[in-house]
Amino acid sequence: KSGATYKGSLMYNKASSIANSYGVFLGGDIPLMKVVNTASQSGRILVMVKESYGNCFATFMPDHFDTVYIVDQRYYKNLVLNGAMPNLTEFVLEVGATDLLFINNIHAAIGYTRINELEALLNGF
Repeated sequence: KSGATYKGSLMYNKASSIANSYGVFLGGDIPLMKVVNTASQSGRILVMVKESYGNCFATFMPDHFDTVYIVDQRYYKNLVLNGAMPNLTEFVLEVGATDLLFINNIHAAIGYTRINELEALLNGF
């Protein structure tokens, strides 16, 4: 898959000195990230859809799943538009996700733009 696969810590000290300090979590806003917990035998796979406010929450998820796919809804759409990735609905089915989580700040969750963006992400553009 297109994106980043991380081993080790999901915390990045260097990012604390930049303007968007949410980069401390996950290293910033990456369109698609795959985190594998080799110690887990839960049989669960999570697809987590978020924007930057969800970065900090995402760091807690690998402890509870074998694999966590972290999708930044704002940038994943470019992968879909470029034909590099399927729409979100197809992606969730393709990876065999057992769980799907949407976590956003309140403005992203209720804003008209974000709702349209999520709908397009799920159904294709």
